[in-house]
Amino acid sequence: MKKSKSHKKKPASHGEPVNEICKGCFKWEKLGRKCSVFWEGKKWCTLKVTSMWEWQEQNLMLGRVS
Repeated sequence: MKKSKSHKKKPASHGEPVNEICKGCFKWEKLGRKCSVFWEGKKWCTLKVTSMWEWQEQNLMLGRVS
């Protein structure tokens, strides 16, 4: 008799954002939960990026090289 294994699916890190505020953010699309400004229950984001141009500008202001 074979035992059936139940496989639990882990949520994809780049799937649907937990927070509404993260929808449409390029950082969420690329980094998911590894985004440096992500946390569950977030109400607003001062570093939300909606275009690649904004992301490049933000990296220049923060002194990050991408």
